[in-house]
Amino acid sequence: MNFLGLFVICFILIVIIVTFFSSLLQNVWAVMALLAFVMAFGIQMYLSLEERVTELERRLGTTTEDEEKNLSEQIKENTTEA
Repeated sequence: MNFLGLFVICFILIVIIVTFFSSLLQNVWAVMALLAFVMAFGIQMYLSLEERVTELERRLGTTTEDEEKNLSEQIKENTTEA
């Protein structure tokens, strides 16, 4: 999901929540937009971190598999030479 789509979803949720508490606030639309922006920003940051972790896990998995192949090949070469 991109940031704008996430912002719209958060904004709709905030509209629903604020309608119940609208009598408490003077400028309802500004508060809703601010809350939706903060929520969307937080969720977007979480999702981008999740993508980074997944990419790092993929890199480490590939590196580990390559190292294991190299070690097994070296062991085979050493045992055949001896």
